[in-house]
Amino acid sequence: MLWLMLGILIGVGWSWLVSWSRARRLRIGWLVWFLLILALVAALSGVQNFVALMEEYEEHAAWTMIPIYGLQALIPGALAVVLLWRQVRRIRA
Repeated sequence: MLWLMLGILIGVGWSWLVSWSRARRLRIGWLVWFLLILALVAALSGVQNFVALMEEYEEHAAWTMIPIYGLQALIPGALAVVLLWRQVRRIRA
């Protein structure tokens, strides 16, 4: 059920991003897409690792891995958001 809900959220988010960019006539570059996909893969790997470790009763290892995967997802995600924000700001000006 967790993966179904995550899949639905990812699909809705991706659909919103595409429709939002088309409504503003904004062309999202390949680097932003690559960074967003990289952040998404890292976040999903972190969720899978956390769930698997918790099911094996390795709570300490599960909570230890959260910051590691979190940083791996946060850095490219934040970079993609900053690049997209700069592109939107440049088009508005």
